[in-house]
Amino acid sequence: MKRLVTILSLAIMAGFFTELAARIGVTISLGWSAVSTKLMRHPEELWFSYYPELRRILAAPGEAAPRVLLVGASVIAGGRGYGSVVDRLREEGRRAGVEISIANAGVPAHTSVDALFKYRLLGERRFDLVIWSEGFNEVRANNCPDGDFRSDYSHYSWYRRLRVLERHPELKFIALPYVVDSLVEEARHLLSGHRDLPRHAPVAEYHRYGEKVKTTLSLEKNLEAFLGVARQRGEAVVVVTQPFFIPPDYSLERFQGRALDYNSHVLPVELWGSVEGVRAGAEAHNEAIRRVAARARERGQDVKLIDLATLLTGGRKYFNDVCHLTDEGSRVFARQILNAWERARLARERSSPVQKAPHS
Repeated sequence: MKRLVTILSLAIMAGFFTELAARIGVTISLGWSAVSTKLMRHPEELWFSYYPELRRILAAPGEAAPRVLLVGASVIAGGRGYGSVVDRLREEGRRAGVEISIANAGVPAHTSVDALFKYRLLGERRFDLVIWSEGFNEVRANNCPDGDFRSDYSHYSWYRRLRVLERHPELKFIALPYVVDSLVEEARHLLSGHRDLPRHAPVAEYHRYGEKVKTTLSLEKNLEAFLGVARQRGEAVVVVTQPFFIPPDYSLERFQGRALDYNSHVLPVELWGSVEGVRAGAEAHNEAIRRVAARARERGQDVKLIDLATLLTGGRKYFNDVCHLTDEGSRVFARQILNAWERARLARERSSPVQKAPHS
């Protein structure tokens, strides 16, 4: 009996120190900081090392909680010549006598995968309207050979590691399975011989692979899943096609010489791929967005489409580069969001039970 107690005690101690080592390993991998050391106690907080923008949204108290959620990439994030949608939305709202409380979850380079993860992580928050504006950055994922492409985008290390994290909901209680899985996944990737692809700019020699669009079904699946979450929560959603403009006389040299019909010439097309690949991918993605929105409406879900790709037809009036918007382009987008918000508000009022006056 004494021997059994000793063995059990040693096993418990070994488990404790192994788990402690796992948590320390996660903390070291992120660098010692106030955020990373918090992972020692709450390893599930690892999600917020990928999506720190969600902390601000979740921290807002009840009455101050934002009512409109914007999920997207650089055009939604704004700044640096990417767009000014949030500023224009507040401006247009004030002109209409409306104050709109906005949660901006836009981050440059994000895709529909990030949008889905972030929306799930915001589960305890409820919104009157959710704006989904993704699909252009997805074009980059096509710039690889067919054998390297992964439909969950795990041919990028960012998404490969997020997929591992997704497999471990038990992180709230124990970190060791996640750490072991991460190590095994990284070892498997190294042994596979596949190269990690840069997430913010494709390898130039791989541009030719991007002319074959491989991402359409992935985008559709991610958007369908996003709308599935919204349906469970009873939240109205607006999905947005992605406007883009490539001048007929485009070349990298003319872009660098600021000789094209863009306003600011912020980023060249080549940061997403070849001209042919970017055009094919963006057009295919916009068609996919339209299809998914139509199917959702056929099911009776509260989903609206802003077909921004048809509203913004090109030129320096609306575009700073291939996909980033001027103030005027942002204003057109903002007005469409404001219209959608107003329709959602009216729908809520119609569906709310009418309070009858008490009999005297």
